[in-house]
Amino acid sequence: MRILYLTDQYMDYLSDEVLYGLRALLGQEVVDYPQKKLLYASERENIPRSMVWGNGATAFGLPDLEIDREDIEAKVRGSYFDLVINSNCWRIHTPLLKNLVVLDGQDHRYLNPLYLGRVTAYFKRELLWNVPHVQPIQFALPDHLLDTAPTPKTKLTHASFSVMPGLRQQIADVYGCQYIDDWKEYIRDINSSWYGISPKGAGYDCMRHYEILGRAVLCIYLDPGAPRILREAFIDGVNCLVFRSVDELKFKIGTCADPQRLLDQGRRSLLTNHLATQRAEQVLKTLHSLTGQSRSYHFYSSVRYGYLPYYAFRVQESALDTVHRLLRSVSSVGPTKND
Repeated sequence: MRILYLTDQYMDYLSDEVLYGLRALLGQEVVDYPQKKLLYASERENIPRSMVWGNGATAFGLPDLEIDREDIEAKVRGSYFDLVINSNCWRIHTPLLKNLVVLDGQDHRYLNPLYLGRVTAYFKRELLWNVPHVQPIQFALPDHLLDTAPTPKTKLTHASFSVMPGLRQQIADVYGCQYIDDWKEYIRDINSSWYGISPKGAGYDCMRHYEILGRAVLCIYLDPGAPRILREAFIDGVNCLVFRSVDELKFKIGTCADPQRLLDQGRRSLLTNHLATQRAEQVLKTLHSLTGQSRSYHFYSSVRYGYLPYYAFRVQESALDTVHRLLRSVSSVGPTKND
């Protein structure tokens, strides 16, 4: 299977993780275009640290391969690629190709009406309700960050996040909180702790969840409004502890009889469901199951679901207009880190 994977030069957890996974599964058949240099190990010394988060822990994970990026426009026109994946449908604008798939890893709940119901598949992180023709997706841990070596536990809790008024401040008041930006020190602190506390970030789905899972007992904030895919992945008392208030968090940590069992089950969940290769497999399996389904979706339906922010209305250019330029076209505003 040949895949054209449209990228930009911003860090983007979902986009980057799916590319990691697809490249691991399909190798050179996955063409990132333009080349996302901050994901390549050979570019580690060339990328300014201002362009990466966490000192680049989730970056620089791809080995150099001979990837053919020549004559992309002609290949798209000639249906050379089996799939074209737009890895961020809010920043990268593409014509409505017949084999177009879009990823939406933004923290907000909105869906982009330029693609909704008009593409082969629309994968949405932070999908709060079931929406026709939209597939839920969540973050994953890049495989190169996997570390399952056992580490002695020397402290009760790990808490590393930006403190702000509300629940985060309440957690910090009880357990303390040290924002650790250095990746090695961050992982060392998780590994030495029995419990890792992960409050809600800009969205419910945070990279922090997957960094903690299997290294410590994940204590994750989920309420009834959280995306169903997360409520099904993280099950209280099975592979994590779920809390909605600091009092509930204190109670569950204080009464947890067998944290080692939760930690072990969390590690099994990570290894079987939440690595980047598995997220890429999920995308491919979903696409296989959708083969032949109709894409028709009325505009009024997207209004009914309340998924149209004011900035969603952009002029869609014809698929015949300068495909090469459209494939490169990105907005000037980059993403923010979900912390």
